[in-house]
Amino acid sequence: MNTRNLLLVGLLGFAPALAAEVNILVTPESLKNSWQVVGAGPGDIRPEGKGWILPAGVQVARELAEAQGATGVAVTFIGRPHFAAAAANMPALEFGDALVAFARSGDDGVLVVLIGENEPVVLPFAFLLEEAGRSAEPLQVCLRFDPFNKRYSVDVGDQTLTIPGPPGHGGLPVTLALSAGENDSLAVDSLQITLSEPAIVVPDAPVGGVNNGSEGAATRPDQATARASAQAAIGSGASAREAAATPDVRASADSKAPTPSTLEIYTPMSGHRRLEALRRIERRLQP
Repeated sequence: MNTRNLLLVGLLGFAPALAAEVNILVTPESLKNSWQVVGAGPGDIRPEGKGWILPAGVQVARELAEAQGATGVAVTFIGRPHFAAAAANMPALEFGDALVAFARSGDDGVLVVLIGENEPVVLPFAFLLEEAGRSAEPLQVCLRFDPFNKRYSVDVGDQTLTIPGPPGHGGLPVTLALSAGENDSLAVDSLQITLSEPAIVVPDAPVGGVNNGSEGAATRPDQATARASAQAAIGSGASAREAAATPDVRASADSKAPTPSTLEIYTPMSGHRRLEALRRIERRLQP
């Protein structure tokens, strides 16, 4: 091997591994194209300020097909939800086998986490509420899934709870669902999906400009399709646009969608009996 080849091997051996991220911001417009909307029409989800409003009794859901092959998937919710005492009125963020519900315990708001059919876990911190039960300050909750270790984590502020996924979890892709309570709308400041791509080793590659789907990000060939769908939205400069990479899966008029009064989850997660689990936690939380 000549000196030039030895130098190249040395560069490859010590080059940093760069993992790119693609951020997809959910908007009312994207909900019309690639999301299933239960309990209302897509046009009923209206923008408000920099965010949007999910009407009472409405759920939006989507399979994250573009997550196939990702090394991690995260969903970040920012908003001021109503924390409800009754299970049917609890807003909920569902992601694969995990659910985070916004519940009320006395005068405080708490987060309830369910993984598969396990017993609910109440996270050990409380949130200040307004008189009507809405969060007094914007709240950020990030739900992450590690497909290789089959585990979930919930980030709230600087606190993280990690929970193993249930046995037999199918991995990626996963379905994401956001539900408003039966009686209260859900104010969403931001709902963002982050896909972490496989890290690859590149010689002398600049670290800057790799995140957020920017040009020049390190990519494996098997990630080209997922990146292209997100890049189409990001490349125009509209980084706050969602890549519509999945077909339109909006509920048809004759679909067996649940009524808003039951708020059963109309996704593959419906078999996990989560409403019953929330009803059990509802009784435990009330004084």
